Amino acid sequence: MKRKGSGSVTLKGLKVTLDELAGMLGFVVEHMATKEELAEVKEDVKGLKEDVRGLKEDVKGLKGDVTELKGEMALVKSDLLALHTQVNGIESDIREMKHSRLEVRVADLEEKVFGKTR
Repeated sequence: MKRKGSGSVTLKGLKVTLDELAGMLGFVVEHMATKEELAEVKEDVKGLKEDVRGLKEDVKGLKGDVTELKGEMALVKSDLLALHTQVNGIESDIREMKHSRLEVRVADLEEKVFGKTR
């Protein structure tokens, strides 16, 4: 930093007048946070950290709930598969019963119409 007699300073090849430098410093000071503002921000951050800890606990609880629900869904799926198998068996039995009844019914009709079954 070199000082020239004309009220300007040269900073690494950049010529800045003292008025410009004062303006820059004024801007910095005007926009600088106060100790009180920094303390408020610090308190806000502490509050946010507590909120995040609470959220982490909530997420852990939700993970447990999801795991429990997955187990219950697996049981329901197993029960549903067993029920599906039973329904298929019942449908097969009904088809066989209808077929057996049809044979009996045809035999009855043949006897009635022809006097005997073929």
